[in-house]
Amino acid sequence: MDNKTLKGENLSDNYDEDMIDEMLDEIINKPENSNLADSYESTYRSDGDLSLEDDAPEISEEVYERVRKRKREIKSEKTNNDRVTRRVKVKYIKPKKGNRIAFSLIFTSIIVGISVIASISIIFLAKEFFGIDKSASNYTLKIPENADVKQVMEIMTTNQEDRGREPIIRVKPLFELLVKFKERGGETVEFVAGDHALSPNMGYTDILDELTSVEYIERQTVTITIVEGTTLDDVAKMLEDNGVCLAEKFIYYFNNGLSDYNFINDVPKSTAHSLRYHRMEGYLFPDTYEFYQAIDITTMEESEYEIILRKIYDNFEIKYNEELQARAKEMGMTMDEVIIMASIIQKEAADNADMYNVSSVFHNRMERPYDFRGFESDPTSEYAVWLESKGMSKDMVRAYDTYETKWYPPGAICNPGLEAIKAVLYPAQTNYLFFCADTRTKEKIVYYAETVEQHRENCIAAGIINE
Repeated sequence: MDNKTLKGENLSDNYDEDMIDEMLDEIINKPENSNLADSYESTYRSDGDLSLEDDAPEISEEVYERVRKRKREIKSEKTNNDRVTRRVKVKYIKPKKGNRIAFSLIFTSIIVGISVIASISIIFLAKEFFGIDKSASNYTLKIPENADVKQVMEIMTTNQEDRGREPIIRVKPLFELLVKFKERGGETVEFVAGDHALSPNMGYTDILDELTSVEYIERQTVTITIVEGTTLDDVAKMLEDNGVCLAEKFIYYFNNGLSDYNFINDVPKSTAHSLRYHRMEGYLFPDTYEFYQAIDITTMEESEYEIILRKIYDNFEIKYNEELQARAKEMGMTMDEVIIMASIIQKEAADNADMYNVSSVFHNRMERPYDFRGFESDPTSEYAVWLESKGMSKDMVRAYDTYETKWYPPGAICNPGLEAIKAVLYPAQTNYLFFCADTRTKEKIVYYAETVEQHRENCIAAGIINE
């Protein structure tokens, strides 16, 4: 069919719809007719008449309208196809093979890393909850009245760390969760006030049971007062006599010490050739202590002795504080020298006030080492005699006698009190070089002298020598 055929014909009278569309496609798709619709559209007037240019194909108004409609449909289809194609191109970019491998490796690494961290965390929390791989050290913790879970956790963590101790628990939220779990299960969690024996290697459940149990708290206790100048042997006997522990084992454990106390690490260790009688003599601070009585002192575990030791060590650590330590360092004295001299002063002085004068004599003598053989203290000679009665070696006996040895004996001769320790560190400012005591009266009288002549007169007055 050509353009002429369409002129003036009423197509619907001679052709059906499909045939008309087929004829229109044929005309439109011909190269010479590519602008057919545009050409007619430009000459089609608003009044509906068709004004044809000379070279324009003749065509009926019906055909023209169908051509225009078909042209729009073709354009619409093309536009829709272009949009679909553009959307697909934007949404999907085919990755290169190398990028896919790299992405897979990164994704796998992230998953593995998360799994490892999760596994380590679970293992850590499990070991912490059951007390695995933790210290077996025993600590006595004092729980106050009406303490809540936060206070108790502070005592088990921060308070321990402030004193250089290993915390009983390391994960507070885990312990708090256990308490809440117990409470939601219908149990009443009330922390019992008093002393509790705890160890880091206890499981969280055992720790909570101990803190809420009255069984240990209700054990029989005994109060023991240790006076200034008491020896370690004397204290050990008192503990055994009161059913606290065996004297021999107490001395053994007390002398061995516990490594988590810094002051103990500064005390010279005993060796096979050591002339020191008791390593820790002097470090049992005189005070009033409350101890639990043992059910059977012959079957006590080492952990039970540790509780006793910690009570005593804690007291010494508190009393021999940072101020005293700093003062000793200022004077150029070691802690052990302070305790040894204090033990001698404790035995020599008539009273607390007298201690500072005795201390001044010792310090003044030490400033004149070529004029004096040593402290020349009678209590050290008496202690040496006592050691000899116990079958100690002659070398040890001689070493403790300050008439025989130069200055400090190998160890303390008793357990001095706080006043004697302060007297060592803050001696009276005197020129005294000698002293003697009159022990014939109820009140011990001490005489001091700066010269040998004055000292001789004082010894006569004290009844020590005759005129």
